[in-house]
Amino acid sequence: MVFGFANAERIMKCLYVRWLNLWPRFHVLVCGDLERDAPEVVDVRVPMTPAMRGIQQAVLETMDACLKELRKTNKIDVEDLTVENGLFKSFDEVVRRQLDPIWHMLGKKTKQLVSDLRMLRKLLDYLLRYDVVTYLKYLDTLRVSEGVRSIWIFVESRYKIFELVKKRVFQVVQVDGVRNSNGRKIMGHQRSVTRDSANVKEVV
Repeated sequence: MVFGFANAERIMKCLYVRWLNLWPRFHVLVCGDLERDAPEVVDVRVPMTPAMRGIQQAVLETMDACLKELRKTNKIDVEDLTVENGLFKSFDEVVRRQLDPIWHMLGKKTKQLVSDLRMLRKLLDYLLRYDVVTYLKYLDTLRVSEGVRSIWIFVESRYKIFELVKKRVFQVVQVDGVRNSNGRKIMGHQRSVTRDSANVKEVV
């Protein structure tokens, strides 16, 4: 409500409200109302498919290979260069903070490794956000645009990434008991919430 420039003021004009009182959550009256009708939080987690877990593992292996190459640069604190830290956005800031003073002195390979790690972290993030077709298109775009200069493209584990991503969209299917020899485009299995009555009731 208060996010953005004059957002609250615009809402008040639309509602014909002249006065706005903002009370903190720790106010006595506010606490009493919240405790009297406490909200019920339901945590619904959608598990990843086997193909998604395979892609995730392959991306992590590729990140580990890039980190090993980056560790060879003695200008970086190797204690922070772990796959676990590489999963967070703050990892880019940590690496860049260490390299900023000497960024102009680094070689193309080191700079490309930093860029590749950022790209691999995006692949992990988009794995949970994009549908199977969009994810494949994004990966194909990376291969065309970044294939010449990217280092992670030449890592051995990247073959598994491309293979599993394609299998989520293209795979051999069996129709009427006859095995089809051609790859048929299908919509890969998306993560879905178990359709039990409890979950449906909560969503509704």
